[in-house]
Amino acid sequence: MKSLISKFAIEGKTDGNPNGSFFLDKAAAAAVSSEVVGTHFGFTGDKKEKFLAGRFDKLWNHYDVLNQGFIAVERGAPFLRSLVDENELANGLQLQMENDVRV
Repeated sequence: MKSLISKFAIEGKTDGNPNGSFFLDKAAAAAVSSEVVGTHFGFTGDKKEKFLAGRFDKLWNHYDVLNQGFIAVERGAPFLRSLVDENELANGLQLQMENDVRV
């Protein structure tokens, strides 16, 4: 969460003054998604782009239900978990099945 706020989030303003509310716009969410996919899976280049192309926009539209162009930063962590969990779960199931077959 600290990284989301310090590196990617935009702080909201009230009457021109920062108000302590932080948001991720689509560009920031895409940047952090690219970083997470690179660090969690080691994907780079075309492999990373293909992974994100199949998931990011669909997931963004799910989280930005009102089509505002931003989400509250608190929703950033669940957004990222949704982005990688499906793949991590599939990998975990595959490994479990392989272990079961060997027994």
